[in-house]
Amino acid sequence: MHKVKTGQGNIPLISLIAIWSISLVVNLPGLAISPLLASLEKIFPKAGTLEVQLLTILPNFFIIPFILLSGKLSVYKNKELLVFTGLLLYLICGIIYLFAQSITTLIILSCLLGIACGIVIPLAAGLITDTFTGVYRTKQLGIKSGIANLSLVAATLLVGWLGKIDWHLPFAVYMIPVIPLILTPFLKHRTAESKTIIANIIKNSENINGNIANPLNNRIQKKLLWEQIIIYFLLTFSAITITYYLPFLMQDDKMNTTQVGIATSVFFLFITIPGFSLTFLVKIFGKSIKPISISIIIIGLLLIATFNNLFIYIIASALTGLGYGIMQPMIYDATSVLATKKNLQTLYLSYIFTANYIAVATAPFIIDFFKSLLHNDNNVFPFIFNAIVMFILLTVQIIKLTKKHTKQIKNI
Repeated sequence: MHKVKTGQGNIPLISLIAIWSISLVVNLPGLAISPLLASLEKIFPKAGTLEVQLLTILPNFFIIPFILLSGKLSVYKNKELLVFTGLLLYLICGIIYLFAQSITTLIILSCLLGIACGIVIPLAAGLITDTFTGVYRTKQLGIKSGIANLSLVAATLLVGWLGKIDWHLPFAVYMIPVIPLILTPFLKHRTAESKTIIANIIKNSENINGNIANPLNNRIQKKLLWEQIIIYFLLTFSAITITYYLPFLMQDDKMNTTQVGIATSVFFLFITIPGFSLTFLVKIFGKSIKPISISIIIIGLLLIATFNNLFIYIIASALTGLGYGIMQPMIYDATSVLATKKNLQTLYLSYIFTANYIAVATAPFIIDFFKSLLHNDNNVFPFIFNAIVMFILLTVQIIKLTKKHTKQIKNI
């Protein structure tokens, strides 16, 4: 059987495929509902607008606490069993969705789907950080991010097509967990050849290039973890502007829904691409990769704010997606490094994923608050506002990088 290097031994290729397959399902909740919202009001005429909107809100509402719970349980419980439980509940929801006949049933299923996905999300990354180390971990976290985002793009296209046939059929995308469920027995082999090597493998913390740093005390560890949480929150907060506000801006410019769909699809597509070539990008840009990625996001947001041209919107969406797609797995990698005890890696990652979902849930409310505060109803405002947020983050990153460089020179 073909073996895959982990940086701390080898695992069977089938075990790696099993780990990859979990990422197929992490971005799907709420997806099947989105294209159906207008139709569901007609299908269930007695249901109010709020009830229909709950179908998109509730999965994310339940995902957040169960990401944290899954992270906590991963410290003490069998991770493979947690994955199996989450995927099984996910699949059961997917099956029942296909036969649902009432809005109440759909609402209950949305809650359960959020719970299932919340359990699985931190483990999709946590199993990678448990199994791989150094540049091997960086590469696999990039691939994990790429698979998750690619499945979202593919499923979005599938949902649009199935929705034209029957309103139940888009929920078939929630049957995808059957793939990782079939492969879960192979997860137990993921550390079979590594157990004698990994006893103290993360006793010391590593940076992105695999260099060994001084052990982190708890105070520094928590400070750096909060730093990663804030960075990821701000990145998601700014990038999600494309999906929330670009459609309105394009409608202001008299563009049709097909053109809006192209621009937002390009955004998700370019989030996907960097994940499959992350280690290559790290080699090219080195320690400057984070400032460069943030700069790319700023350029994308400013292009949208400056021009009202479809071609520019597509280029800007691509740039914003590219910058975010690079930073996403980099944040996962940096966070896993901070967990000097290996059983805490999934817990730390659960905090990061929670920040992501809080950003997604709160972004429109925060931006609309500032719009009303500044008496600005222009749909260009969110892009200018988030470009400023990213510029502040970029400045902080450059200052940090400069300080590290100065310190290294002094130590020579």
